Amino acid sequence: MIATAEVVRKPNCHSWASFLLRGPILLITTGARIMFATKIRTDVASPVGTGSSAIDLSSPKPPLKKPRLWWRFLGDLVFYFAVYLMLLGISIGPFFWTWFGAMYADGPKWVARLYLPLLMLCEICPPLRWVVNEWVNWWIL
Repeated sequence: MIATAEVVRKPNCHSWASFLLRGPILLITTGARIMFATKIRTDVASPVGTGSSAIDLSSPKPPLKKPRLWWRFLGDLVFYFAVYLMLLGISIGPFFWTWFGAMYADGPKWVARLYLPLLMLCEICPPLRWVVNEWVNWWIL
């Protein structure tokens, strides 16, 4: 069975970061195709010495992706939560008056909900409360 190189369409759902990092490389290597709109099949091989393309059924298939383990998922979840708390701790200084208005006045309630984990952690850990208070005082005083 002889087959020609087929083009497989995939959805255009990449982020801007992916576009900026991979876009120029894809344009340079594939020429005239539209960026991220098509992908050239890799399972089409051309026998040596012939001008035609045929699917090589004896070629090894790419290895399957290993399933994600539950402990790895939990570790990533803890890591992302720690990064979230760190970003909250850094941003509460310049964002204090908006948070204060959300908590005690008629401000946006999503801001109060956003900083709730940091507030609860400061209630549990007094040294962290002191550090956050010093950070906020540096910004507002």
